[in-house]
Amino acid sequence: MTGTAARGPATVTGAAPRVPEAAADAAPALAVAERVARLAGAELLRRFRGPARIDVKSSATDLVSDADRAAEEVALTYLRRHRPDDSVLGEEGASHDGASAYRWVVDPLDGTVNYLSGIPFWCVSVGCERRDGDGWKPWLGVIYDPVHDELFHAVTGAGAYRGGEPMRRGPDPTLADAVLSTGFAYDLGRRPHQSAFLAGLAPEVRGVRMVGSTALALCWIGAGRLDIYVEDHTKRWDYSAGWPIATEAGVDVRLVGSVLLAAPRTLADGLASRIAAHDLRKTTA
Repeated sequence: MTGTAARGPATVTGAAPRVPEAAADAAPALAVAERVARLAGAELLRRFRGPARIDVKSSATDLVSDADRAAEEVALTYLRRHRPDDSVLGEEGASHDGASAYRWVVDPLDGTVNYLSGIPFWCVSVGCERRDGDGWKPWLGVIYDPVHDELFHAVTGAGAYRGGEPMRRGPDPTLADAVLSTGFAYDLGRRPHQSAFLAGLAPEVRGVRMVGSTALALCWIGAGRLDIYVEDHTKRWDYSAGWPIATEAGVDVRLVGSVLLAAPRTLADGLASRIAAHDLRKTTA
C-alpha cells in the first residue's frame, strides 16, 4: 500500500522505569509496581506452556488457572510487605481496604485464554490509583510482557514510557488507516450484538485484530501498533494500569456506558457516538 507509514518494531529492553522530575513523588510506588510486575511475570513465565489446573468463573469462557492464582499471591505478598497501608483490588479475589489514599489494582495475568492456549500475548498489569472523593482515579501503571521482556509504565502528568524511553503516538490516522482491536464479553448473549457493531465498523478501517489482552492492547495503542480499542463489560483490573499509559502517550481513553474505548483524539468523539447509538450492552435474550 502506498502513501502510508509502516509501524516501527517494538523496543525490547529490561531497563528500569524512568521517573521524570515532575513525578518524583511517584518514584517509590513506581519501583514497587515494577518489582511486583516482574516477580509475577517470572512466576508465569516459569509455568508457561506447562500443565495447568483450570477453573471456570462467570462463564465457560471466563477462565482462571493455578498460574493466575500463584502470580497473584506473589504480587500480593510483595505489596503487603512494602505497601501495608494501601488498599488492594485483585482480579482473583484477594482484595482488602487500607487506610491510605492509594489502591493497587492487580491483574496477575491479563490474557488467560492466550496463556493457556500457548499464545505468547499476555501480561501482568499493576495499577496504582489515588483516592478521589468517594472513589478512585487511575494514577500510575506498569504493564509487563514477560515473553518479550517489554515493560510499559506511566504516571499521570509525567508521560508514558516503553523500556525506559519516552513513548508518544505519532500523527492521528484517519479511520480508513486505523487498525481496530477488540474483545468480546464473557456473557455469550452479548456477543452477537457486539459482532454486529464490529461488522458495521470493519469495512471502514484498515484491519481488525482481537489480541486477547486489554492491558497490552492499551499499551500497543500508545506505542502506535494499534489505533482503536473497543470492548464492552471490562473490569477495573483490565484497564486501571493501561489507562494512564495510553493517555500519557496521547490516546483518548474513556468509558461509554459499560464500553471501554481507546482511540486517537481526532476519532474518539465520533466512535463514542456510534457506540452509544448502538448500545453494545444489549443481549440476544
